Amino acid sequence: MNSILIWLFVLSNILVCIKPEEITYIASYCPNTTSDYAEGSKFQFNLNRLLYRLLYNNASNSIYANPSVGDKVHGLYLCRGDVAPKDCQNCIDMASERIQRECPLKKQAIIWYDQCLVRYSDIPNFASTFNVSSYYWIIYNSESFSWTTQVKGISDAMFDNLTPKVTNNLKYAISSDEITPLSFSQKLYGMVQCIPDLSAEDCHACLKGARSVIPKSVPRECRVVHESCHLSYQFKNPDKGRTGAPPPPSTTPGDKDQGEITWKTKLICMVIGVIALLAVVLAGSCIYLKKRRTTEEERRERRQLIQLLDMEGNLLDEF
Repeated sequence: MNSILIWLFVLSNILVCIKPEEITYIASYCPNTTSDYAEGSKFQFNLNRLLYRLLYNNASNSIYANPSVGDKVHGLYLCRGDVAPKDCQNCIDMASERIQRECPLKKQAIIWYDQCLVRYSDIPNFASTFNVSSYYWIIYNSESFSWTTQVKGISDAMFDNLTPKVTNNLKYAISSDEITPLSFSQKLYGMVQCIPDLSAEDCHACLKGARSVIPKSVPRECRVVHESCHLSYQFKNPDKGRTGAPPPPSTTPGDKDQGEITWKTKLICMVIGVIALLAVVLAGSCIYLKKRRTTEEERRERRQLIQLLDMEGNLLDEF
């Protein structure tokens, strides 16, 4: 029993130190184009079934799906092309819960996370239509830097090259290029993705619109999301989770605090790991010694029993 408790302690501390991929909320949109649905209505029942059953289940083996429930509720999710199935499923789970809080009783809604988007509507075949008048959301790093010309030139060239490539089933493409000349090695990564049901022409039109809203000041890193597409350029590799050489260190208090927190977290995990290892060794030693002691006692009892049987046999022989 004690060994089981020790193992549970070890596993719980290991799980604390394992940090899952962070799922970052971006934005949500609740268009006021249709009437609301009522609490307890059939629409709400079908919507819950769509969000918590069909979308979540599909996300375990596919980055995209657009199921419907009956003829009234239609939905879709799209995970970023590089996201692992488990992370995709976790993102869909969080988005499905939050979208109803952000857009209560709405018959149309969309929510974006860094790893996925979830959308539902009472209009059939909405996924294959590019709405020119729909909003674009832009998220960018406002930190000032001195190489705006290089970033603009390379990001423009990357998007020119990537957009024609978004013709595969996933409507997803990624590229990278070196930023030069700089005092340190640095790569810029570009990514584009469209809803797979979108035609190539509509996909290209959506991405063109996304590029048009990137600030002329050229932010250091930028992402634009739309209900039908999204694009980004950044210094972190979104396809492999690797990063290039770090940019010049920031002196803002927030970054310093974050660095201290990260180091403290690593230190705590290292200490817990050492303690856990010692606990495992101690538990193993106790189990081994106990088993060894038990084995020796059993052997001694067997020897005593054999001696008794021998004595009984000798006594019988004498009679």
